Amino acid sequence: MVFRTYMPGRVRGIILFTVMMAMFAVPASATDVLYDNGPLDGTLSAWTINSGYAVADSFTLSGASTLTGLNFWVWANSGDVPKTVDFEIGTGTPFSSFTVLDSGTINLTNTFLKTNSSGYDLDEESVSGGNYNLGAGTYYLVLQNATTANSSALYWDINNGPSTAYESSFGPVKDNLFPGSNSDSFQILGTTSAPEPGTLTLLGTGLLFLVGRRRRTSH
Repeated sequence: MVFRTYMPGRVRGIILFTVMMAMFAVPASATDVLYDNGPLDGTLSAWTINSGYAVADSFTLSGASTLTGLNFWVWANSGDVPKTVDFEIGTGTPFSSFTVLDSGTINLTNTFLKTNSSGYDLDEESVSGGNYNLGAGTYYLVLQNATTANSSALYWDINNGPSTAYESSFGPVKDNLFPGSNSDSFQILGTTSAPEPGTLTLLGTGLLFLVGRRRRTSH
């Protein structure tokens, strides 16, 4: 004897609605810190990013992302204000066999934090705008040709974060000044794709309802 389970129209409607919601779900974008090499230290030292010098720091993305901003921390001469900086993003070995994927000049939003014991102003630089897509992998951020209100030197804060860093005049900088990586303080900002939480909840609820209904009708 074959037993057939009768499924009322209301149940069929709930299941159909759940399946349709899952099919047409649109990924949600969440602005986040995609890579964090650590915040300002302000006491160790800093690398020059103008006057003909450039610095590169690595960053790793765990998945496909859209880069939308950057935070980094600098040392400036007392009373001076950072204005712009040239950037490059690429792969390979900086200042050697390097493939540039994106580049440009960016205007800086400067926030003065404090003056350190060496007499330098410590500033946070924020950059927003632009949408550049990168896949999972390791890349390098290069900063150079920075300008300031007084046309003086500008220095990228060293915080010994996890990044691998290079300096244009002599290459890799690990342990060059003192023990540590000698890499710099910065954050890469952007968006990643993630399923809508509400859709996942709805899908799970619908499937649980279906399982419960089948158990009841099988007794």
